[in-house]
Amino acid sequence: MSEQFQIFCPDCFAPTIIEPGNPAKEINFYCACGAQILSADPPACTSDMLRRFVTDAALPLLVYFYAPGCAPCSMMMPIIDRLEKKLRGTACCAKIDARQECELAAAYGVSSVPTIILFQSGSEAKRFSGAMDMKSLTAWIMD
Repeated sequence: MSEQFQIFCPDCFAPTIIEPGNPAKEINFYCACGAQILSADPPACTSDMLRRFVTDAALPLLVYFYAPGCAPCSMMMPIIDRLEKKLRGTACCAKIDARQECELAAAYGVSSVPTIILFQSGSEAKRFSGAMDMKSLTAWIMD
């Protein structure tokens, strides 16, 4: 039997508890403020949101730093979107536009895009830069 876990609203940061047996992978959750918590697409994050997700999330967090117009980033975007759906309920995914959030990218040492960082228990577990196919990315996360 799985344990309950906590997801934070991307708009108001209110925690929502997902209970065991709740089909979190199949339905969309909404916060009391009306924001969609588990949606079809990973949320675009700001620095405040990412800091909160990294420090407070009970689930592993996969953060995808990208730049619009970057060919490898464009190739990775649908893979990240599919991966988020596949991992729903077991991990969270977030997308960060490294050009728009350049200070945040610099704070996390992102010097090229695409860069993917996996956070677990509030700290960085691993990272890679460059493009990767779905099978390889899934294996990298599970490794």
